[in-house]
Amino acid sequence: MISLRLILLPTDGSSCSQKALRYAVTLAQHFGAQVLALHITPGHWEQASFDVGPDVVQKVQAEQRAEAERIRAEVEVVGQQAGVPCETQCLSGSAADMILQVAKEKAVDLIVMGTHGRSGLRHALLGSVAEKTVQRAPCPVLVVREPEHEFVTE
Repeated sequence: MISLRLILLPTDGSSCSQKALRYAVTLAQHFGAQVLALHITPGHWEQASFDVGPDVVQKVQAEQRAEAERIRAEVEVVGQQAGVPCETQCLSGSAADMILQVAKEKAVDLIVMGTHGRSGLRHALLGSVAEKTVQRAPCPVLVVREPEHEFVTE
């Protein structure tokens, strides 16, 4: 029997992440689990302030805070509508590393995340956060693609 207590939802606010949110909340609803949404921002602003100036860095950081708040509000609304307890955490650093760290620290049962389906040279050079997560995760990972066949209906 499958038992889920905590589902980790890495999200960047994209439409694919919003789709993953629907999957995570539906699974949490079915299994009586909680959703932990994780929003990660880049963490190398000290060097950037030397390169582009502190005003630009402050503007970008303000935009990131606003985006994190938008994501938190969206997760909260979707969770409330489904009757699912949802928490949102915002961290700074490497996305894959932070996802894996939180998954281990919180002993999550499942990671549900979107992918943008990178391919070609960009994928070969950068890899993808989803691929790195799948390869190293301490638990199962459900990767939600766009557009693909869906099993969650609205």
